[in-house]
Amino acid sequence: MTKSQILTEKATAPGQKRRGSLWTWITLLFIVLIVAAMAMAMMQQIEEAPAREAAVRFPSGHILNLEFSTFPNPALPTGTVQLKMALKESGGGRISVEQVSYEWGLDGQAAKDRGVAQKIDGSTFQGGAQFPAVGNWWVKIKVVSRGEAGEVTFKVPVRPAQ
Repeated sequence: MTKSQILTEKATAPGQKRRGSLWTWITLLFIVLIVAAMAMAMMQQIEEAPAREAAVRFPSGHILNLEFSTFPNPALPTGTVQLKMALKESGGGRISVEQVSYEWGLDGQAAKDRGVAQKIDGSTFQGGAQFPAVGNWWVKIKVVSRGEAGEVTFKVPVRPAQ
């Protein structure tokens, strides 16, 4: 029997525990659990995030895509929150928008206030809103294009300042 065979037999002798193997499995299990926890946290964050794009449909069948954002995001219950509305023609053509107005309120309640967005470039409009309380709010945006009106509503979570 060679020296290497003797060493191999001693390392794997019956009744002797292989400690390195146990720690390897514990480490791998710990890594898998950490990755699973991170994935679950990310999925929950994605599910809770409100939609920020929607299609504004008009009675004639005309559709504009509207991308909505707030600054800061999430909105805060202090000061004025900037609302930005970027419109795109669903077919990629030139957009024609006469007016963008909006109203907002706390979930389950009537509109608190209204505003008219100002055009800041060819297809982007901007306005402001004040959300005086923490909670889930809504913003209904009304777009007038080609003499027709269409509207879409977005959820806006308002969180306390940290």
